[in-house]
Order: sequence, then structure tokens, then C-alpha cells
Amino acid sequence: GVLTALPSAQLCRRLAAEGRLLHEGEGDAAYHPNFVTRLPAATLVAGYGRLLAALYEPSAYFRRALRTLELQRDLPPRRYRRPLKFSVAAVARSIWRQGVRSRYRGAYWSFLARALRTAPRRFAHAMALAIHAEHFIRYTFEDVLPRLAAPAPARAPLAAEPLVQIRRREAAVVPIETVIP
Repeated sequence: GVLTALPSAQLCRRLAAEGRLLHEGEGDAAYHPNFVTRLPAATLVAGYGRLLAALYEPSAYFRRALRTLELQRDLPPRRYRRPLKFSVAAVARSIWRQGVRSRYRGAYWSFLARALRTAPRRFAHAMALAIHAEHFIRYTFEDVLPRLAAPAPARAPLAAEPLVQIRRREAAVVPIETVIP
């Protein structure tokens, strides 16, 4: 996410002393910084949005997932410890939601077909990666990007707190005559 200065951190106190702290961090660093940035905030947030859109564009996600499977091709298959009923239900939901109803169903089926050819022993892992895609893609495009496009909430700047001085221990200077007799 976007960097946030947390309330108990030295960074927060320094930014407040500089008059750059906009509000206390709320623990949600995914959307807008809570301080005045060197780069205009609108430029920073727009660039971050473009990055997320490119990363979680379905065909880009599935290309990375396929590369993961290629790199793990010769590893022994992992044992999944989920009950069979749970796994069958998860695969059925994935096929319905991603393979039939989603806007990226072509990328989904292409990924699964290529995964089966590329690393057949890792196909269970390929299904897990495909199921994870549903969350990443939906969360990015339905939640994160709209929140990034919305203006940051306006808040009054916080009062500056004193900075905590960090003291470094001075190395003792010992004359060499006392070390070497």
C-alpha cells in the first residue's frame, strides 16, 4: 500500500514537526498517504492505481501464476489438507464464478489449460492460484481502484509533538599505549 506514518513512529513525529502530517494513520495504508508527499499526492496515487491495475489485470496475474508453476514444475506435488468436500465445492464455485460468469473467463480457461500442459503434477496448485485470482482481481478493481479515484478525505493538520532524540553511544577513545604494553 501507500506509505503511512503511524502515530507512535518517529516518522510521524518528524512529519508533524515539519508541518507535513495531515492526520494520524488509521492503519489502512492502501489508499492515500497521511502526510504531504514530495511528489504531488494526486500523481503518487494515480501512479499507484496504474501499477495495481497492471499487476492484477487478469492475463498479467495468470502469466505470473503460470511462471510460478513453471519454476515449480519438478517439485513434488503438495498435499492439500482440506477435506475433499470443501475442495470440490471451491473448484465448483471457481468454475461457475470465474469460468462462466467473469469478464476474464478466457484468461482463466487459458491459464488452466496451459497449467495442465506445463506442470500437470502441480495442477492442484494451479487451481489454488486461479481461486486466489478471484479475490485479488475483484478486490483491486471493485474496492481499491475506486477508493484511489475518490478524493482523500479532508482533515485538519495535527499539532506537532516533540521529536525524540536518538542518542548514539560514543566509542571510547583509548590511547594505543594503554592497549599495547
